[in-house]
Amino acid sequence: DAPTFTRVTKFAATDATEFAPALSPDGKWIAYLADSGTRSDVWVKFLTGGEAMNLTGGLADLFPPRRNDIGGLDISPDGSQVLFVAGPPEATPAQLSTYVIGAPLGGAPRKLIVGGVGARWSPDGTRLVYVTPGGSAGDSLVVADAEGGNAHVVVPVSGGVHAHWPA
Repeated sequence: DAPTFTRVTKFAATDATEFAPALSPDGKWIAYLADSGTRSDVWVKFLTGGEAMNLTGGLADLFPPRRNDIGGLDISPDGSQVLFVAGPPEATPAQLSTYVIGAPLGGAPRKLIVGGVGARWSPDGTRLVYVTPGGSAGDSLVVADAEGGNAHVVVPVSGGVHAHWPA
């Protein structure tokens, strides 16, 4: 049977293209990426109303990519941080890294994984899985602790196989 919806709420009403949403563990807010046509940023919106907040718009040297082919963002299981990918303007996938920023109200971002993208937390928040882009050679899939340390490759680069959007 097709799903039925009892209520549909439009959470963004701008000219930007919104993508890669993630719902907070408590279900009270959503984090998403929005491409305004000149740059992409991490936004947060409380589902009860109010204005959306741009968490990365003031960062002159850090830009989330305008397209996310490998993975968007993630919210920590305790709802205190948002993982997002960023780099210099017009960065190639190999120039991107994963950052965390306080949630839901923002703060100073912190680089968590150099060169790793598409990161997702484990349900208990103790581990991360992420992709290391390898271009035409393929991608590797890596598991690390929650701070990005003790990383080990679980799926190595092989024969042009790509591992996008891990979960």
